[in-house]
Amino acid sequence: MKNTQKRRILSVLLSLLLVIGMISVSQGQVLAATDDATGLEYSITDGKATITGFLPPAGFTGELTIPETLGGAPVKTIADHVFDYYFELTSVVFPSTLTSFGDNIFLNDDDLTSIIVNPANTVFKSIDGVLYSKDGTRLIRCPRGKSGTLIIPGSVTIIGHSAFHSCGDLTGITIPNSVISIGDFAFGYCSGLTSISIPNSVSRIDWNSFFGCDNLTGITIPSSVAYIGPGAFGECSSLTAISVDTANTAYKIIEGVLYSTNEMNLVSCPAGKSGNITIASGTQSIDHFAFSGCAGLTGITIPVSVQFIGDCAFSKCTGITNIEIPTGVTSLSFDVFAECSSLTSITIPDSVTNIGLQAFWGCTSLTDITIPRSVTSIEMSAFSGCENLTSITIPSSVTSIEPQTFSACFNLTNVIIPNSVTSIGDRAFGGCRDLTNIIVPGSVKSIGEEAFSGCENLKDVFFDGNAPTTGDNVFANCSPDLTIHYLSTNTGYTNPWNGYPTAPIQGVYYQTHVQDVGWQAYVVNGSTSGTSGQSKRLEAIQIQLDGVAGGIEYRTHVQDIGWQGYVADNALSGTSGQSKRLEAIQIRLTGQAAEDYDVYYRVHAQNVGWMGWAKNGASAGTAGYSYRLEAIEIKLVAKGGAAPGSTVNAYIDRYA
Repeated sequence: MKNTQKRRILSVLLSLLLVIGMISVSQGQVLAATDDATGLEYSITDGKATITGFLPPAGFTGELTIPETLGGAPVKTIADHVFDYYFELTSVVFPSTLTSFGDNIFLNDDDLTSIIVNPANTVFKSIDGVLYSKDGTRLIRCPRGKSGTLIIPGSVTIIGHSAFHSCGDLTGITIPNSVISIGDFAFGYCSGLTSISIPNSVSRIDWNSFFGCDNLTGITIPSSVAYIGPGAFGECSSLTAISVDTANTAYKIIEGVLYSTNEMNLVSCPAGKSGNITIASGTQSIDHFAFSGCAGLTGITIPVSVQFIGDCAFSKCTGITNIEIPTGVTSLSFDVFAECSSLTSITIPDSVTNIGLQAFWGCTSLTDITIPRSVTSIEMSAFSGCENLTSITIPSSVTSIEPQTFSACFNLTNVIIPNSVTSIGDRAFGGCRDLTNIIVPGSVKSIGEEAFSGCENLKDVFFDGNAPTTGDNVFANCSPDLTIHYLSTNTGYTNPWNGYPTAPIQGVYYQTHVQDVGWQAYVVNGSTSGTSGQSKRLEAIQIQLDGVAGGIEYRTHVQDIGWQGYVADNALSGTSGQSKRLEAIQIRLTGQAAEDYDVYYRVHAQNVGWMGWAKNGASAGTAGYSYRLEAIEIKLVAKGGAAPGSTVNAYIDRYA
């Protein structure tokens, strides 16, 4: 009896809990469904419907009427991007229940000509197919497919964010004197506009307000405007002149370029301007998008006073061939030189610590660049698409190679990764099809997915340390002959490794300390250590043998010191922290190595270039000329075998 009673009590309690649970679920219920009649996808939360997607049903005519309710709940919100790219959408009717929607719901609907609002709606209204706030003070959205001319009502005080974005068929817009603010991208990419009059009531023109209006030929800034956002007139390719009312106290024009009145900030250069430009002395900042799309500019002089260069500041300046960045600049911003297709050279000062996202993306004519030791970070895709870049030396101040940093650098043949780098990101060197070998320093602990994918000529990868962790397809679509090389003393390698055969390194292994670069990664068996064409001195060297019985000894002739004593087996020869150049070197083998091999070495000397090959303890370099060594190659050859090349002028003594 007692057990039966307990079961009944427990059953009642469970029923109560179930009812309570059902009540709580119904109050916060989330339901996702599709309305078959309209093709609208929606979710219901707390009794309110949000439109989350749209798939036009069969027989859709282009006219969409959004119902008052979906799934029995009032339609309150339309999520962002719901109607993007539905080109067949020609008109839409908002229900009376709608109170909010995402900023970009119609951003790419070219055929949309009319937005209609149920008159009972308390938040929005429409006039001639254009969407406004209910009180008529804010113009929210003009349909992208609207054409002809448009007169904005006198009740409007604010033209909102992207209000006319990409309304390319509008040929004229009249802005009333009631308007005080023009939002960001308000008239962006209105390619049909040739002129527009900004009334004297406007005090604020936001970011990119007229960006990409490529047929706009002239614009006048009235005296009332106190703020112009970055990129307000960027990439208006037909714009040759910007005028400012003489009564304006915030802005002025200098040689056709828009500045702040105090000349400290360069706001915008008309994209239709051509020739050479010298930025006003005393200018401290160059605004975001300031020169974006200035394809006719062939030269630009930046004064030493400039300390800040904004995002996309020189993007698409396709006629500029070289730029010298002043020493006050500490960071190269996002897309700052992106798509500068004629840029062949650029001087980056030692003040720069950061190279931003896509900073040089698509600089297809850039063949060489020197990254100073001050740079500590190079952001994602910084040099992506620099298809003619042939050589890059990453300074020892950098600890990470970010994703896609050098992707699609098709002609890149020489990359020096320093010992400071600990990670190589996804597709960091993806598509570098001319890269035949690369040396991964021992400091690297991880390599991302497809880091070297598409490097179709990459045959040899040398690892200086223990095996790093790797993502998928690190060497996908590389040479079928690719081989992984590693020091026999290191661990973590199998055969195959990552799907490729491995081979322990056998031979001579060496690294140099280079002016303004620091210690480079080790190279092996005749590879070049140092730099070429950069006028940088070698300051020290370390040499060792791997997989070869015996030892190696070497000594260097150092500026202000002379010949140092011999050191052996990866000890430092030269100096550290003294900025002294190496001028000559002697290298010799010991033990079994000396019986089995000859060691050959040649140097690249200042004012001389590559000299002949010396061997087995003979001098290589110069004496009495004060010429710096800039690079070195060392190679083992079977005893008595032929020299790797000419042995003429391996060493030049001025006093001999």
